[in-house]
Parts: sequence; structure tokens; C-alpha cells
Amino acid sequence: MRAYAFLCLMTTPILGFSAHASSWTSKRVTEARLVRQVDARTFDFEIYPGMRVLNGGHRTELTHKTYFKNGDVISMRTRARIPKIAPGHPRSLVFAQWHESFGGLDLKGRPPFALRLRGNEVLMTAWNDEVLKSHGVSGAGSVVGQFPVRAGEWYEFEYQLKFHPTEGWMSGVVRSCENEKCLDAKPVAWIRHTGGLGYEAASHYYYKFGLYTTHPFTNSLKIRQSVPDEPVKVQ
Repeated sequence: MRAYAFLCLMTTPILGFSAHASSWTSKRVTEARLVRQVDARTFDFEIYPGMRVLNGGHRTELTHKTYFKNGDVISMRTRARIPKIAPGHPRSLVFAQWHESFGGLDLKGRPPFALRLRGNEVLMTAWNDEVLKSHGVSGAGSVVGQFPVRAGEWYEFEYQLKFHPTEGWMSGVVRSCENEKCLDAKPVAWIRHTGGLGYEAASHYYYKFGLYTTHPFTNSLKIRQSVPDEPVKVQ
């Protein structure tokens, strides 16, 4: 029964995913039990020590099926409840990212956009060809936004961005919220980036949310997130 549930999860949209059910895939979920649906729009994601490594890291992520290309301008909004980071947890983790694909070319890059939790801060990191050349594929990337956060509270991250290797840009606001609905929360500007966002050789970009880390850890970690609004191409 467990194997059947795992097979279903890996080949079909998340069970009960009533909000935009056909838009998301679970191919980056290694075990069905690591994604738990709380309600129609809210999910808990988990990673644990010893779980199967996928594409170089420990990850439990849902992936949007829509692809975007260089030159596209995208508007999006996502919400997350910040987990408490304790000893034994990874020192840095990604809970949302836009990733690149090089269309089968033997190239390696880093996500041009990533929301990273590090201690009591959320960082926005950006990558492009120039940053990759100067930092290397294992480097820290370019930090284009920092915002202090508190464990147990919800935050909404709203932004627009343009993918382009040299003429990209990104701007965004963050809201501290009472719950996952984030009604009437005051926006605070925290990102304003101009320059490259993405790669010349990228064939497309796609969005993921959940949990991902390449750092060592000895204790399990969970994060609760609301299903992001659909990414919208505005130009």
C-alpha cells in the first residue's frame, strides 16, 4: 500500500490539490509521507537525515509545470511560516526558487532566484553568468535582499522579475502576517535588483517550493507553506 501511494505521488499531481491541481508535479518528492496536506491550500514539507539524496541535495519540493524564458516578465506571490531553526538543523535552506534548465547541454548553474532561510533572516540570492564566473558553482551567489524573520510567523513574498542574462531585474515586497491568508498586512520593500538574472544558454526556467538543502543536518525539519499564486507572465 505504501509503495502504491509513493508511485501515485511521483506520477500524478498531489492528492487533493484542489487549487490549480494540474499545475504542479511531485517529481522532486522522494517519499509520499514528506508532503502532508493541511487544507486545500496549505502543505507541510519535511526533510530528514538519511533520506534519499536527489540531484545533489536533500529536497521535498513541488514543481510548477509552466516554463518561462529569457525576456519574460513574471509576477508572483508565495507565503511561508518560518520554522524554528535549532541545533542539528541545516544552517541554510531554500524554501522557494526559480531554477534554470540548459536544455540537455552539459552545463551547470545555480538558481537565478532563491528564497533562503539562514538563522533569523530570509535572503534573496540571484545568479547569472557573471556571478557564476566570479563565485563558482559552489559559491554563495549575489545577495540582493535580506529581511529579519521570527519563527512561527507567516510571511508573504510578492515580486516581479525579468529573466535576462544581462538586462534582467527584480523588485519585491514582504509582509508579516497573522496567518496564511495575509489579509491587510503592510508591504515592506526589500528587493530592488537590476542586472543579469539567469543565463545566456538557459532554455527555460521553472518554479519550485518546499524544502531543499545541501548542508549537513542531524535533525528533521518541517516548513508549512501556502500554495503560491500562479506565476503570471505580464510581458
